Amino acid sequence: MNLFARELQAVLERHGYPLTILYSVRTPDGARAIPPAKVTRLARAQIEEVTATLSEREIAAVVQSLALDERDEHRLRAAMVGEAVRQLLSGRVSAMSAHDEGERVVQLLLDEEDDTAHLRSVAHTVQRSMLSANLMAGDTNATVSAALESAAESCERGELWLSVALATPDAERRDDLLRMAYSALTRAAQFLTFAPTVAQGSAALDEWRGIVESALATLRQSGRYQ
Repeated sequence: MNLFARELQAVLERHGYPLTILYSVRTPDGARAIPPAKVTRLARAQIEEVTATLSEREIAAVVQSLALDERDEHRLRAAMVGEAVRQLLSGRVSAMSAHDEGERVVQLLLDEEDDTAHLRSVAHTVQRSMLSANLMAGDTNATVSAALESAAESCERGELWLSVALATPDAERRDDLLRMAYSALTRAAQFLTFAPTVAQGSAALDEWRGIVESALATLRQSGRYQ
């Protein structure tokens, strides 16, 4: 199971919120903070093997809008790193081993939440490893969702690598992660450009295109890929 999606669900439930509360999270100007297609994917990630995450900006919006505490925010960021580890190990070791190792990293980060230096050390370990309710609530058409699956998966992976990169202090390792993020995001953009006819003109296509463009803009702000 996607570790980030699971932890997000747990955090929301502790505050009495269903996952669908994410549809109501807004930015200060009243716009949706999280595209519906991403909320739907997070719901799917509870039971399916799909990549689903939130960007740094979206996590901040959730924390502020739902009055989550610092511990909750830290759990979500720890789960992001744990999910990155799980994804990196998937296909190299058994699915259970990858999941257990991801959970171990999440717990290690939580146990050491007050030690910033240690958290950064664990982030370095992650980078070294790298180098060596209705599930369709946000979709108007399941066929469109299926047609955009490849784009969505690439987009979510790009955002995952980007989030970990932005939290990595080592410049060389950060650049490696940014390259991975750029590759995944540009691949997602290509999938969207050549999306099947059934998805052309759909709201979901526009949502994923906006997500990709926003992530690429954040990536460019890092000083790379101008």
